[in-house]
Amino acid sequence: MYAARVCKDCGADCVFFCETCGKDLCSVHKGVHMVDLDNANHFVILYRERNGYFIKDEYCEKHPELACKLWCDTCDEPFCDECWKEKKKDHEMHAMMEVFEAYKKYKEEFKPKIAQLRSEVLPYNRAILAGIEPDIPECEAQIAELKEKMRDKAERLKKFTLERLRVVKHLRTVPVTGVKSACHMSCKSATEFWISDKVNLVLIDQTGKKLSDVKDKLDKECGVHAVTKDGDLIYIDKKSNIRKLLKDKKDKPSTLINSKESWETLSVFCSFESDDILVGMIIHNINRAMVVRYSSDGKEKHFIECEHYTTPLFVTENHNQDVVVSNHDRNSSSVVVTNGGGEYRFSFNGPPKEPGFKPRSICVDGLSNILVYDDNSKSIVMIDVDGHYLEIFQVQQNLIQSPRCVSYSIDNHTVFVYSSSNSHVVVSRHINRQEYLGTSAFKGLVAEVGYGYEAAEVAHVDSVRIRRLKETLSQELGSTVSYLTISLHLTET
Repeated sequence: MYAARVCKDCGADCVFFCETCGKDLCSVHKGVHMVDLDNANHFVILYRERNGYFIKDEYCEKHPELACKLWCDTCDEPFCDECWKEKKKDHEMHAMMEVFEAYKKYKEEFKPKIAQLRSEVLPYNRAILAGIEPDIPECEAQIAELKEKMRDKAERLKKFTLERLRVVKHLRTVPVTGVKSACHMSCKSATEFWISDKVNLVLIDQTGKKLSDVKDKLDKECGVHAVTKDGDLIYIDKKSNIRKLLKDKKDKPSTLINSKESWETLSVFCSFESDDILVGMIIHNINRAMVVRYSSDGKEKHFIECEHYTTPLFVTENHNQDVVVSNHDRNSSSVVVTNGGGEYRFSFNGPPKEPGFKPRSICVDGLSNILVYDDNSKSIVMIDVDGHYLEIFQVQQNLIQSPRCVSYSIDNHTVFVYSSSNSHVVVSRHINRQEYLGTSAFKGLVAEVGYGYEAAEVAHVDSVRIRRLKETLSQELGSTVSYLTISLHLTET
């Protein structure tokens, strides 16, 4: 007759056996036994291991139906009967033993370490766990609260961005008469603009009324005209000379710059910073192109010859004095940008994954972003001052179906886009203007969005304000904060 083994302390079913003191233990009192410092060096095993009973056979990975019976102590590798037949020659000089003997050997070897884990490490970790467990629900609640706050901030940031930074506001639509499929515009003011096709050049007001025209402009679809800071028109005539028409139109146009010998004049632009005149030129038979800078009275200052120039159809200047050229090439057209001194900065070859870029009409906005009409995709592409693609400039779909050229009025920061499908100019605004934000106002903006800011893109403001803003950011936010760039917009005057 067999008697069931029971725990010496409580009479429950025996699961463990202490080899040191010979005591039968249940699962609960096994832990109590090992925690006692008097039993620190006792070794507790499963009761079934008491008489050397091997708990579980280890089966061969190569022959899953066969148990491993041999162990190579040199290679630390088990063998079933089949594996031993295959590899016997490789292990003839190695220390071989039965798996059960190897088990007993390593069990004795690791006894002190196992005893230490059971008597010291595990109780200590259980004590730590007992102290942590009450905090888990509180931590989960705090994490959930933080997640909710992050979602709320993300939503407010998204709303802030959409409402204040990227809103394209439609202002008006102007019908255009006197031109067919216009290719270039120059804003004279917030309410008047010069617009041209291959043959005609006319002045239109905000109601669509034709105010004036020019009869002797160069017959080409490129940037053949521009407007000075004073509102005067400068344009390329049929003989490639640069002529000037005063804004009051009382006098006839006068020749400002005579054409260079052998050079064909293609494009012109008047700087709204210095009033200098930029002229794009080309010699076809030797494929040589350059941009020449003249003073406002027509005196040559210097020229830019860039190896990336092929055909400078349109030219403009950015607020940082970069010279921006819409460059035509049969193989690969691009927007080519140099600094004011003529050093090459970058080329933009079109939006990602959209081959066949064909830049034409070009301008810059108040934030120094470059707007260029792509004749391939029939869209207005926006890139930043360093040539990084930003987006396709979006206007209400029902207003513009086939854009053809783009211009920008610095007077009230509006974008003029000509639609060839209905011969209308759509006037819109994607930035606003606001006075310089002082420290308190800036704090309020930071508090509203929940993020810090590092740099400001300021529309048409001087460098002094930018420097003051950076100093404020440094003082208020510190240099170690991860900042988000913000565009400060200017209010309408």
